[in-house]
Amino acid sequence: MRNLNRSAYTYRRFRSQNKAKNEALKESAVKTAGGEFDFESAEPSQIPGKNWLDTFLGALPYGVLLVGTKGEILFANSAFGSICACDIDAPGFMGMDVQRLLVKLGVEPGEKESCIPPSEIKTSEGLVVACSTHPLDHSRIEESPAVELWLFKDVTEERAAADQLVYLAEHDVLTGLYNRHRFQEELSHQMKVASRQKSELALLYIDLDNFKTINDSMGHRAGDELLKTVAQKLLSQVRSNEFLARIGGDEFAVLVPSANDLAVRNLSKRIHDAVTDMPGGQLDPNMRISCSIGIAMYPRDASSEKDLLARADAAMYETKPSRRKTLAIG
Repeated sequence: MRNLNRSAYTYRRFRSQNKAKNEALKESAVKTAGGEFDFESAEPSQIPGKNWLDTFLGALPYGVLLVGTKGEILFANSAFGSICACDIDAPGFMGMDVQRLLVKLGVEPGEKESCIPPSEIKTSEGLVVACSTHPLDHSRIEESPAVELWLFKDVTEERAAADQLVYLAEHDVLTGLYNRHRFQEELSHQMKVASRQKSELALLYIDLDNFKTINDSMGHRAGDELLKTVAQKLLSQVRSNEFLARIGGDEFAVLVPSANDLAVRNLSKRIHDAVTDMPGGQLDPNMRISCSIGIAMYPRDASSEKDLLARADAAMYETKPSRRKTLAIG
């Protein structure tokens, strides 16, 4: 919004510096009308200085609306028509109630207060448009019936870039799953929710067996392909309210809110079976793919994030093939 506010400031400064020119335009309009000019009841086409508005505001890269005392549209520049996909030359556009325009732009009646637009609008063309309103100072702009300047800026690419940065900050590049940083945030949040609701939160700690051997014998590319396949297998087993993340090289974790022992055991078995039944793909068909799963419950097993992770990690090592178990509860 900083650039939009700067444009509004430039607009007011320009009008102030050119007061003599504006007075001349006013006098010319009064003479043209054959006497005193009634600015309050003037038609949009009669607004003094319209040629000036077309020149100055028409050159701006932002969409501009001038709104009158009754909420009517007095002026729109060509950039507004392009950004918001509106035909500003269509009959009835000038003078239209600005609330009707908001509805045409996709703003639901319940989303707006008075005739103020929301901070952002998503158009039917899929564009994201930032909006701002700026009251006009009538002590300086006495000749104009407009009371507000509305500015519209296409921020679609900016929002997409910001969303991409957020995605990269929260997701593992290789598998597309949430990363450890995002997992830590979710674990903290879910523990607070469980504490407030007096429920239990389950943490499943999953580690692939013999992954180092696969990397050493088949190469890192084969190891990466295996990790991506495992990620998809895990995704197919978790429900929409469960949170899956890759938290290390060959380590994954699942958070299960409002958990009970039976549901957690069933999920662990499904995950174990799904990974064990994976096709070898590029790997040696004689090489067995499996995983070890440890489970810890909050607040039953631990009262802090660090301790809960430690309990789940310790329980996972109890399920390693050398221990001859498939899963263990911390």
